[in-house]
Amino acid sequence: MSEVASTGDSLHAGKSVGNQQRRLHIAAELKWSADKQIQDFGRTHRTGQVAPPVYLLVFTELGGEKRFSSTIARRLGNMGALTKGDRRAEKAGNLDKYNLESREGRSALSVVLTGIMKGREIEGLEDPKQALRDMGLVKTVDGDEQIPDSEKTNIPRFLNRLLSLEVDRQNALFDYFYSTFLETIEYLKQKGKLDDGMEDLKAMSVAVSGTPQVLNSDPLTGAKTVYYKLELKVATTPARYLDMAASEIHQFYQDRRDGSFISVRRTLSHTDPETGERYQMFSITKPSGRNVAYLRESELNQRFRIVPKTKAEEWWIKEETKIPEFENRTVHILSGALLPIWKYLKTLSHDALNIVRTTTDDGTRLVGVKISEEWVRDIRQHFGLRSNIPATANEVLRVVDFEKNSVNLIDDVTVRSSRFQGQLLTEICPSTFEQIRELRGMGLVNIVQHGRQRFFLPQESPGLALEKVLFLYPPESTSISFLPELQAATEELTKQEPVNLPEWLIEPSLEFVTSLGGSAKVLVDQNGIPLLNETFAI
Repeated sequence: MSEVASTGDSLHAGKSVGNQQRRLHIAAELKWSADKQIQDFGRTHRTGQVAPPVYLLVFTELGGEKRFSSTIARRLGNMGALTKGDRRAEKAGNLDKYNLESREGRSALSVVLTGIMKGREIEGLEDPKQALRDMGLVKTVDGDEQIPDSEKTNIPRFLNRLLSLEVDRQNALFDYFYSTFLETIEYLKQKGKLDDGMEDLKAMSVAVSGTPQVLNSDPLTGAKTVYYKLELKVATTPARYLDMAASEIHQFYQDRRDGSFISVRRTLSHTDPETGERYQMFSITKPSGRNVAYLRESELNQRFRIVPKTKAEEWWIKEETKIPEFENRTVHILSGALLPIWKYLKTLSHDALNIVRTTTDDGTRLVGVKISEEWVRDIRQHFGLRSNIPATANEVLRVVDFEKNSVNLIDDVTVRSSRFQGQLLTEICPSTFEQIRELRGMGLVNIVQHGRQRFFLPQESPGLALEKVLFLYPPESTSISFLPELQAATEELTKQEPVNLPEWLIEPSLEFVTSLGGSAKVLVDQNGIPLLNETFAI
């Protein structure tokens, strides 16, 4: 597309043209300026279109050339040319895979550069550290080679300096960086920590199960928060044995308990933020799908043992035949007025809340927060004004751990969350010396701090220890204090009549006015009552 055409032509699927099929825009040659490339894309993505276009960036396998596609993808996102309908415009729709200049990309680059400086080897690259020296990223400080912190997350400079290497070294280094980037994305997705803006629920069929329930109605605006239970029919994506066996990076393990098999792939190393300990992570693949979980190396060796690929073949293929072409999934969402209950939802999830949208089979369009099945009972109980006091140990732990509330037992005994030496524990707070003696024989963790007896539930089996406590001291009430905006009483605004100002004024006596005015003339009305000024006379 010429520069003249990039500012004049309209090639979008407009409502007034005959061909309203979705456009496929192939960028065979990227412009040197991101602004001019966006002008090109604007020919097929314009106001009044029936459907947005699909963009396809064409470039060679040269690693350094990814610099141009990454910059253009980032600029498209920042300018909001392709968004997912939320405030995070940098999530550039179907160009996400090209955008390396993101938080995840910077994190992956830091992992790659740090690993190379510690001696990590890279396939196809004879001396990775020398490649970084040739790129000018390594600095010598007091005889010690290191990469400045500002360079470890500078994606544009890394991709720009990458062009200075020979093709083989360039591609090897970029492939290793890009695989680390993709691995970071997969890990964050599996852990539910990737905030990907608004997500579309993709399914062959979406139906509302049962009648939607109104959980909350704002007293001032009348806006309602509605709970929907959706039944989805989704196509399955099984992991085939032939693909796993042909891969050189996958190994098969057998469960020590039930004899089932999994496919394991080594992924990134992680650092424990509290202890600083480095540990290796492994991606777990089952016949039902890839990357279904991530395990530490110690946990993997404890639960599984490595086996030859051929030993898992018969079992794996048999499990493949059991997987249907489609599967039914249940999704719970809250839609409508979410701001009044947002604080409560954050108490249930410490990670980012997942915003989803979908259209049901009957044409109903829904946008809301996706909630897990474990939250449904707590949410219903909370918005039902908690008519039932938690009775069992599991219910008490749910109130204390998830809702960050305290539970009051009889005889002034309290169960609450407390922080001790950096750990969040469940504490039993007695009120008398007799209760202290009783709690000592219930298997609790007893700690004396500043002369004060403190009792905590053991982390191994907190429910069993709590059951002994509840047997002597049943729950009496809870302290609901985490959602004050839903508890505050609201007053109905009433229309007030305007005040008649003269009726509010108190006229002074004639003697008082005379004493203040001296020889000044005092105005009186027709009844002889003194006036404050000439306004009242009029």
